[in-house]
Amino acid sequence: MIKVKCKYCRYKIEKPRWEHIVAQIRRDGGNIGKNICPSCKKKGLRLDWGD
Repeated sequence: MIKVKCKYCRYKIEKPRWEHIVAQIRRDGGNIGKNICPSCKKKGLRLDWGD
């Protein structure tokens, strides 16, 4: 599972594929390419690719 969370707010998602992560963040109003959080709009997204 791939986990994404924001270091500034409580935004957090967990999906099995990176395509799902990109789609969900875009749907929520953020930008994964620029690390912009959909919730607080700051550049604070952190990805954890898991094992």
